[in-house]
Amino acid sequence: MEQKLKAEIGYKQVNFLQNGNSFNNLDVQLVYKTAKHKWFLNAGNLFNSKNFTTQDFNQSLLNIHQNRVFDRYVNVGFEMKIN
Repeated sequence: MEQKLKAEIGYKQVNFLQNGNSFNNLDVQLVYKTAKHKWFLNAGNLFNSKNFTTQDFNQSLLNIHQNRVFDRYVNVGFEMKIN
């Protein structure tokens, strides 16, 4: 197996039309593989979004939900195959 470097970027934007609120999330992942080893670096919620609000209104009731998300984080890892 040859050495391989892989990079991924993920972006997600959600707009809530009821209240004009939005949620943005940016994630990055780097992975380096060899025949027996794998190193990786994951970074999530790079915009450090804390929460978002959703609202639902029917004929007699208004529901407002405050939703929290994980703070910005970094995950570093190493894997080794044992054969």
